[in-house]
Amino acid sequence: MGFFASLFGGGAEQAPKRAKNTRLVDAMGRWSAAVKIAGEETEVFKVEHEAGKTTCYIAAEEGKEFEVQLDTLRQPSTDESARLYVDGVKKYVGKQISLREIRPFVFAPIALTDDATKAVRDEAIIKGLGTIRLDVYRVTYKGTVENTDQYMDESTEQLVNEKYKKATLSHTTTFGPSKYAPASDRLCDITYTDTWGSPMYSLVFQYRSRGRSVCTDSSPSPVHPDAFPRSTARGQGNCGTSSTSASPKLEAGSHASSSSATAGKKKHKRKKIELTLPESSDEDDDGGKLRAKIARLEAEVATLRADVKDKKAGKVKKEKFKATQENGKVVLDLLDE
Repeated sequence: MGFFASLFGGGAEQAPKRAKNTRLVDAMGRWSAAVKIAGEETEVFKVEHEAGKTTCYIAAEEGKEFEVQLDTLRQPSTDESARLYVDGVKKYVGKQISLREIRPFVFAPIALTDDATKAVRDEAIIKGLGTIRLDVYRVTYKGTVENTDQYMDESTEQLVNEKYKKATLSHTTTFGPSKYAPASDRLCDITYTDTWGSPMYSLVFQYRSRGRSVCTDSSPSPVHPDAFPRSTARGQGNCGTSSTSASPKLEAGSHASSSSATAGKKKHKRKKIELTLPESSDEDDDGGKLRAKIARLEAEVATLRADVKDKKAGKVKKEKFKATQENGKVVLDLLDE
């Protein structure tokens, strides 16, 4: 009996271990990001999808190095470039102190001061404390240029005024000892399609102490299965550390052929969906930038389209839409068969 009890766990059923979710994926399955702490992808908690961004929490591990990885899951229709912000400051893979060396990101306890003259005053930094944010912009890739950046080791610890400290904030980011990490000799030459400061989409990791309740539930928000890619993932290119690889444009006429296929079949009925814009949060540059929010909402329309089903066939329809602004709200004007 002792043999069987040992072999089968004494008759008690063993609950399967929950698989850790270490990837932050946008609602439409376009990008996948992870924070690697000491070389391992860390678990993400409380994933939420909002207009123009997807957010989550991770547990900061004091004294450990971390890096950020971004992967493109499906072929975009335009060139894209990503920018990394840590604690509200634009960074790349760490603090590049020379062409051959960097000081990597390290989690550290927040440094507080009651002296306002010594505390950081930059509003973007104050709002961005405790966050790791990836902003994705639509761009036009023009080629490469020689890297003429000047590097220096001027890293100093940011002192935070006690009155600006968020209630749940326990850590900030500093930089570790220098290590070999050569910078690229060539950088991407791009022009921005999206307005600077108003990215197409943002992926935001909010890091907190492991003991906080926000780091105990990893159940992600539901995502429609049709939102995920059907094509293979693309690898990132080597055209500078700040940009995803340039993607080929869609062939001319590809959109026109799909839209003309349904032309002249039958009349359409219009219907409108109103979207109320969320109030601004700490990660928003300015709550009053309504146009920027509209642009980001347009990127989310595909999720709405996936929920509109054909009454006869029961299949998801691909509908035309037009986004406008009426009385402070975003209105999606849909054509329904």
